[in-house]
Amino acid sequence: MLRKYLPLVLALALASGLSACAANMPPTSTPTATPTLTPTAIPPTPARTPAEKTLASVDSSWIKESITISADERHIAYALNGSSGQTVMLDGQQVSRYPGVAGLTFSPDGKRLAYIAAVDGKQAVVVDGQAGKPYDSVGAGTLLFSPDSKRLAYVATQGGKQLVVVDGQEGKAYDAIGKGMLAFSPDSRHLAYAVKTGNQALVVVDGQEGKAYDAISQGSLLFSPDSAHVAYWASAGKQQFVILDGQEQKHYDGILSGTLTFSPDSSRVAYVAAQGGKHQVVVGQQESQAYEAISEGPHFSPDGKRVAFVAIAADKQFAVVDGQEGKQYNAIGYLTFSPDSAHLAYGAVAGQKQLVVLDGKEQKQYDGIGAGTILFSPDSRHLAYGAALGDRQFIVVDGREQPKFDGISEGSLIFSPSSAWVAYIVTIGDKQAVAVDGRPGKLFDLIISGNGPGVIADSAASLHYLALAGNDVHLVEEQVK
Repeated sequence: MLRKYLPLVLALALASGLSACAANMPPTSTPTATPTLTPTAIPPTPARTPAEKTLASVDSSWIKESITISADERHIAYALNGSSGQTVMLDGQQVSRYPGVAGLTFSPDGKRLAYIAAVDGKQAVVVDGQAGKPYDSVGAGTLLFSPDSKRLAYVATQGGKQLVVVDGQEGKAYDAIGKGMLAFSPDSRHLAYAVKTGNQALVVVDGQEGKAYDAISQGSLLFSPDSAHVAYWASAGKQQFVILDGQEQKHYDGILSGTLTFSPDSSRVAYVAAQGGKHQVVVGQQESQAYEAISEGPHFSPDGKRVAFVAIAADKQFAVVDGQEGKQYNAIGYLTFSPDSAHLAYGAVAGQKQLVVLDGKEQKQYDGIGAGTILFSPDSRHLAYGAALGDRQFIVVDGREQPKFDGISEGSLIFSPSSAWVAYIVTIGDKQAVAVDGRPGKLFDLIISGNGPGVIADSAASLHYLALAGNDVHLVEEQVK
């Protein structure tokens, strides 16, 4: 893994190179009777015309923990230390000053900024420059915008109790609010969260309390894509079970954390259940065969008609797709359906080599396959992924290797909306650049990634990213003609 550590206080997400798939990487499966992926020719890489805008300049007053990047990779917010307190900055412009600030958070559309500020010995949430009611404290990391960016919720503590504040309105106070258990529905109209009262826990949806249980699993609370259903899993005694719209599903010895998911059409839930020392995937009311373990999934295809997961038996891993078991490997992971649901690709470890399996067909073996790099084009006609030979890393598109680099940043690979080209962040010596179909653009000290890929394709003919050159943060917009 390549990382570049700059002698600056700018603690942005550093671009990391492709890492070999771990031996315990989860498996995938081989779909049967699927159409052959027949790639159309990708046009030659077009010329690029960049334009740069300076957003901010880095100096020693920056508070590195405060730096946040908007989801659209167009804005940067941070706090500065000063003699009279801390100053919130947005794209290099002063927003406000308080004795202390924390938790800078952008709305999903990147147009709003919220944060926690110290006010008269208490803490208040500031959004759009306006401070709300002060509380004894506000939970770090609890500020949550709705998907449409119009609403804001957070957890506050007052008088030893915790409460959720949404759109400035206080909810009921409880002994505690579950960490990571605050969720807006996709349509932004509903809010759910888990609370603790005494020795029991329950879920509150739009102010209505559900049944109390011994425990509610952290991070399990989710809405269906159509916002009409709520699911989570709970514990009662030695049993664990999923709750769907307030109704308990079948009880098991355990439910595997992080596996609960809705189908894209919101009609079914799926998860991994443990029973009698074995694992099985539950889809709706249907249970799969029991396996020694399930290491990845379940994953629904985009059309919701197919289900894939990785199972383990006798120290081997294999994909199970629509109930059919694929070839066994030392390890399998990163199951990826194409947007049209017709194809499935995943990474596999075979001996000392790693490879991608596409619709059951093994691709070329390499020293490593990039973690999380397997990507289908929007039109489902092309497959790209990262690979490594020795200490060189590169992208493979439809089986063709693009130029090799010192490193490729994990998670940075994207297709254009037209599926005509790929772009990604590369490391060349101690510099970084954005490459389009393997051709790097201008070199910078760092291409800055927030929680996204670091490169955004705005159209079939344009892209943008944030970059650090010296002490300056630039918004770089390029026309790809």
